[in-house]
Amino acid sequence: MIIAILIELDNNHMEKDFKVHIFCLTSILCDLIMKTISHHRYVFSCTHISENSNLNPDKSVLENLNISPDCIILDKDINSKIKEEIIKKYNKSEFICLPSLNENENGISPGIQQISEPLKMSELGNVLNEIYLNKHS
Repeated sequence: MIIAILIELDNNHMEKDFKVHIFCLTSILCDLIMKTISHHRYVFSCTHISENSNLNPDKSVLENLNISPDCIILDKDINSKIKEEIIKKYNKSEFICLPSLNENENGISPGIQQISEPLKMSELGNVLNEIYLNKHS
C-alpha cells in the first residue's frame, strides 16, 4: 500500500512552482526534509512506501500515483526494483538519492545526484536549490 500526501508550504505567500516529491519508507524522513527546507519555494509531496511493498516490489506500486514532479528524492532503503520503476516513470524529473545507495545502483540513470553520507540537510538544500536555479535559468 502506498499513501501519497501533498503538502504545500506557504512562506510569505511566495509563488511555489518547483514540485519536489519524496519517496520514503518512513514519514519521519519526509517530515524532516519538509521542515528543514521549508524556507525555499518548493511544493512538497510524499509517498510512503509500505514495508510490504518494499519487500515484495510490484509495478502496481506507482500505477495510481498521478504526480509530475520537477525533482524526486529517493530514500536509500527503497528496494532497487521500485527505484528503477520510479526512474523509468519519471524520466523527465531530476533525481536526488539520499546516502548509502549501492555503487551498482549509480548506473541506473546518469543524471542522478547523490547526497554524501551522513545525510546533511544543508547539503540537500543546496542541491535542491542548484536544481531549481538550473530549471529557471
